[in-house]
Amino acid sequence: MTGQLTVLERKVAGRIRWSSRSIGSIILGEGFARICNLTLVIFVSRKFGVRVTGAYALAQTLALYLMQGIDFGLRHIGARLVASDTAVIPSVARAIQLRRTLLAIPVISLGYCYGHFGPVPSDTRTIVSLYAISMVGYAFSLDWLAWGMKRFGWVSGWRSLVSFIGAGVAILAVELFHVGPTIIALANGVGYATAAYVLWTYWARHIWTRKGSPGLDPKSGPILRWSTILVLGAAMIVNQVFSSIDIIMLGSLTDSTQVGLYSAAYRTLLLVLAVYYMAIESIYPELAAIPGPQRGPHTLWRSLWKLMLIGIGITIAMELLRRPLILMFYGAAFTASVRLSVPILISIPLELGGAFLLTAMIAWDRSSMALLAASAAALSNILLNFWLIPRYGAMGAAYATPLSYGVFLIALLVCSHKAVRSNPRLTTDSVASTCP
Repeated sequence: MTGQLTVLERKVAGRIRWSSRSIGSIILGEGFARICNLTLVIFVSRKFGVRVTGAYALAQTLALYLMQGIDFGLRHIGARLVASDTAVIPSVARAIQLRRTLLAIPVISLGYCYGHFGPVPSDTRTIVSLYAISMVGYAFSLDWLAWGMKRFGWVSGWRSLVSFIGAGVAILAVELFHVGPTIIALANGVGYATAAYVLWTYWARHIWTRKGSPGLDPKSGPILRWSTILVLGAAMIVNQVFSSIDIIMLGSLTDSTQVGLYSAAYRTLLLVLAVYYMAIESIYPELAAIPGPQRGPHTLWRSLWKLMLIGIGITIAMELLRRPLILMFYGAAFTASVRLSVPILISIPLELGGAFLLTAMIAWDRSSMALLAASAAALSNILLNFWLIPRYGAMGAAYATPLSYGVFLIALLVCSHKAVRSNPRLTTDSVASTCP
């Protein structure tokens, strides 16, 4: 009958396709980028010590906020639009880039002021403020367009080039010309500017000049209004606050040594999650293309529980490897980081599930629910860190991590359920039709 699905069709509708080819394309380039980043961190830690490592960690954390401020959700909106309708690619690309460029000016200025005048250790001000300026090249990059068009090779290639040039310029300048650690910021700026130029010259320019629809599609026009962008942008920034406020608060409440030790421990978590983030990135266009009637929590359950079980296995494995990994990468000066990594590793299965649910909500245009869940997690993380850091230092931030991730996952589960109930397109029949 019309409007009804067969059993086979229901199974197909309720299954998310994790493309090994797409994930492999990202891993090839992104894995190289991660190796370059890790090489630079190891070089900085062994060449300049714990304090400069802490300053570099603060600078990188600030850069994450600047990226979210420049994107303000536009990266996800643009990728969602071009994944859904290839006819609007040229007009969407121009509209997205205009807004990103306008946002970059105040965002980078605020980042510089934070590094120069904000609550950061005095010995980190120069690196942090200069690192903010180095993010100018990111505003001109069209990697988001390649992401939405599922050109994952270009996405990972762009990131590889950023990391390779950034690490290469910094290491060579220190070894050959004996410059100070501020070269790290300059090298980062060169990396972003060069990668943006290469992506434009050899790929994006041809997309930019392609003939498509004369203007924005009527359905996409309202999506690109500032009032609409504001909600998703706020959700992305609040989620970034939740993910990295511990580093910022350690820098304001303790010193760069505590930040350096904690960042070394936290990188063991990021080392494990790197491949997972690549898989999540590859599946975002796939989620965005799922028709409205099939967008329900039942579509996600199968993948969610598998990810949680995988996360538990990874946590057990990393518990056995954490000590040799940290000492091998950073040296004996970071021995205290081994103990800090214990509570952080508990966050792995919680982060696997949370990141997957948040990606689905953004891909399905449930920005208000994503903002609500991220706000609950960010508030819990801030309160926990305010309470624990003054008492226990970096260990307090380490214990706050799994507690706040638990709040994050619970909030996302509740919000995803409410998102379906509040969406008139998802009737009882359509939700049931997506059950595997």
